[in-house]
Amino acid sequence: MPGTTEPLNAQGEEQQVDDVPQQIAQPLSPQMRFRSLVIEGNRHGCVVVLCAETGMGKTWLAMDVLHASKAKGRYTCSLNLSGLESAQACMRLTKQARELQRVKTRSNGLKVVVIDNVPPIEECDLAKAVRALNKMAECEAVVLVCVLPEVEPLMEELPKSIKFLSSDLANLYQAEEDPRHASGLQLSRGIAALIHANKEVHPDSDWRDQETAWRSAVSSVASRLVRDTLPLEEQGLRLAMLLLGSGDLDDLIDVVPKMDPDAFVWLQRDTPFFGIDFAQGTFSCVGLSSDEVFEHCAPVLRDACATLSKTVNQVARILAQHNNYQRLAVVCDLCAPQDMIEIACQWGVELVCQGKVTLVRKALSQHDRLGLENSLPKKLAAYAVSCLSDQGSLLRGDLLMREHLDTAKGYERKVRLLSLLKASRDLDRGLPPARIEAEDGDDYLARGLVKHVKARRLILQGKLTEAYGLLVNDPLRLEAGSLVAAFLCDDFELCQILIGELPREQERQAYQKARDFIESCGVARIACYRGIMTSLGLALAGRDCVFEGAEEAADRAARMGDDFIRAAILIALAVIDNRQDAYARAHVRALQATELISGPLGQHLMLVARFVDALSAVRLGDSGPLASLANRVTPSIVRDLSAYLMCADEEEAREVELGVLSRTSVSRDATWLLNVTCNDLGPQSTVFRGIIPPSWLTLSRRSVRNVQSYARQVGQANRELLANQMREELNAGEDGSTTNSELIAGAPTESAIVYISVLGEFGVSVNGRNLLGSSFTRRRTRSLITLLAVRRGHVMKRFEAIECVWPEADFESGRQRIYEATSFMRNQICKEIGELPSNPFIGNRSDGLIGFDTTVVLCDIDQFERLAYAALSEERDVRVIELSAKAMELYRGDLCESPYDATGIVEARREELRELFVDVSIAGASAALREDLLPLAVRTAWKAHETNGLREDAVRILVEALKLSGRTVDARNVYMAYARRLLEETGEPPSASLRALVARLFPTHKSAGKGVVPRMRKSRR
Repeated sequence: MPGTTEPLNAQGEEQQVDDVPQQIAQPLSPQMRFRSLVIEGNRHGCVVVLCAETGMGKTWLAMDVLHASKAKGRYTCSLNLSGLESAQACMRLTKQARELQRVKTRSNGLKVVVIDNVPPIEECDLAKAVRALNKMAECEAVVLVCVLPEVEPLMEELPKSIKFLSSDLANLYQAEEDPRHASGLQLSRGIAALIHANKEVHPDSDWRDQETAWRSAVSSVASRLVRDTLPLEEQGLRLAMLLLGSGDLDDLIDVVPKMDPDAFVWLQRDTPFFGIDFAQGTFSCVGLSSDEVFEHCAPVLRDACATLSKTVNQVARILAQHNNYQRLAVVCDLCAPQDMIEIACQWGVELVCQGKVTLVRKALSQHDRLGLENSLPKKLAAYAVSCLSDQGSLLRGDLLMREHLDTAKGYERKVRLLSLLKASRDLDRGLPPARIEAEDGDDYLARGLVKHVKARRLILQGKLTEAYGLLVNDPLRLEAGSLVAAFLCDDFELCQILIGELPREQERQAYQKARDFIESCGVARIACYRGIMTSLGLALAGRDCVFEGAEEAADRAARMGDDFIRAAILIALAVIDNRQDAYARAHVRALQATELISGPLGQHLMLVARFVDALSAVRLGDSGPLASLANRVTPSIVRDLSAYLMCADEEEAREVELGVLSRTSVSRDATWLLNVTCNDLGPQSTVFRGIIPPSWLTLSRRSVRNVQSYARQVGQANRELLANQMREELNAGEDGSTTNSELIAGAPTESAIVYISVLGEFGVSVNGRNLLGSSFTRRRTRSLITLLAVRRGHVMKRFEAIECVWPEADFESGRQRIYEATSFMRNQICKEIGELPSNPFIGNRSDGLIGFDTTVVLCDIDQFERLAYAALSEERDVRVIELSAKAMELYRGDLCESPYDATGIVEARREELRELFVDVSIAGASAALREDLLPLAVRTAWKAHETNGLREDAVRILVEALKLSGRTVDARNVYMAYARRLLEETGEPPSASLRALVARLFPTHKSAGKGVVPRMRKSRR
């Protein structure tokens, strides 16, 4: 198309150029094809308008033309109008046109001018901009103008220009351009930014690097699709499409009811990212149609979601209607706090079943803190959380729900999900749930919970083969994308292990994903049980392994009221004790298990516990318990195995009457019990293996071999996972994005010789000798040390350190000052201990990093945070008290002042650590209150209240502790002082929940329940 000035428009609204498709079809690179269209044969200049969406490669193509022309000695010029107003942009264009006129008088020949990021031109300035562009073209210049679709009025005023729309640019990129992805256009729909993201990564690099690069490109494009220069309605439409990912156009009309229908036509033409198909009436966003990719890219949409809250609420409703609760949780987390509370409480039951327990719990806590009205959906969501939590909250939830389930009309679906969650919890507690069947209208969550409850009941009844058949063809168990799927996955893994089957590679990966997902849900109770499920199954099936964490899990099950879970753990521990010749301990544990089991649901578990107890008695020389099991009238697998064990030789074995098992084939339900009997009884096992049918022995040997192989595979996978995690943490610390991992920086090392304290006051000690005062008199050095100490991982970019400590210096002089400061600190340390074994500072010149070597340097912040987070995650009250006391002892005061903190990093960290201190103090006070340690609870709560006097949870625990200690007047004075201060500083009275608590504690305090701040009375000492 050399020299043409006809418009190139894919919509056919203007005259088409016939030779363009043939030229584009040539096997040339996109740059060469574009160059041939706008440069070759053109000797008189023209205006080329690239009107396309972000990411379509406008700037890349235009700058390629500029560089190619510059290489040929032509005059070139680039102009970036980003951030300018309409009038300012026109002035720049006019100035550039005059410059070209001066250039033309000195030299002839084709010139190339690239004008990028043209802002929307107002109508009063439009003629001026068009005139400037035409004058540039008259000066024998090819003017490439890169504009977004909202600047299209400028393009309409240039009828003789060459026009490239998004569809035209997409045609320049062919699928075969990507050497590794034959489906390049399917991955990108011709969007240049996404194609280059695939091509820029080295072909031999790890697939994770390729995926990360592509997702980052998707995030970059998505963040620029919702911009302020678009009309508000179109911003809402685009945001809705990005949040939904894919769906019907009718859904979008519901989200943006006032949207002009022509907007869909413009989006189809200008924005291939959205993939609008009018024939099917659907849309699908590149990459973001995948929930996994959307979760990675969603943070870039946070600001847009905060601005368009109504659109986000409508999108949340549509996602709930489509049962896409995983995406709903991500959208909910992007909302403003008030909207997040409303959405999470409205669909809290479904989100809990999806596994977003932390999100729902956060919304419920903020709901209570703000004193909002308790709606029925909020109460249902709270009950769903209680079904997964401790026994006390579950019992309180049961009492509450009995009052509201009869009035829950319109919430039948939520009530059904709650009944299924309650049934699952009842099985753990040993209570027989009501008979539950799948219904036609059930969604995937309800259907999955029904299967989970049925499978769990069958496992408890010893019907492993039946449970295995129920789950083997269910695809949901391999997804591990929801809490229900993780439950199914764990049930199937336990069935596989106990029947001696070797899982496939896909199933092993699903098991690991399920465990990781459960740990990320934020429910310590479930994570504890599921974390030991594999070890439990392997131990029972014949694997001689150490049952790590079993004692803690049994103790947790006792506190949670999960009797059947505790009984199963005790049985497994008794089996391991028998292998280790600890027969008395095995007898005690088996006896404890029998005391926990009751009812018809636990009949099989009771027989198994008695059988394990009888095995320990056999090793001690007492065959009475085993004989009583062998003579039981009720036919069972336990009875058949006991009868064989009582035999002394093959003659007696032939006379055994089997009730369930068969001499020709053995039920796979008996596999794990058969393995225990064949391998864990010493001489008795040798006799047993000699008299049982050959098919039984073959099954046992094959099962044990599979179990050993699976145990080795699990161990290898865990080692590789740990190595990958450590490698990723180290890599993250090197690029400065997330700094070093807490695995390295959080734990103290024996080689650490330099201790830096910044809590309360600044101090540096070497091998216990304090260097503060006589050594660190340089304020800038002290600021740099403080800055590195407060950063997570103790690593930061050099330019960040310069901006904070030496804001007046340029980069070169700032880098020199960093070197001087670090050298000064090393010299001061060497004066005390002589030569250092290694440098306390680490640096990476290529990446521009500076930080502490955490094997040499230890900071008190790391110790405090490690203890604080351990206390907050612990559920045993005695341990919480111990950890919180140690953490509070380390917190000698607020983070020390930094002489130079230009960017406010130290101040922000100070506030964060102060709030963490309040959190751990409240946790310690609450634990002390539950343990009836009232003086300790009062002292700890006082510290939290003194640190932040406006924290309601601190006031609540302090008032309760003072009241229970008999200090009623002090408790009332604390509340009244808090209420007065809150009213003065925020204009709001205390929350309704706190007022209700005070009204209950002080019945004569009439004004407490109404939010009135009374006059304070002086306490009598």
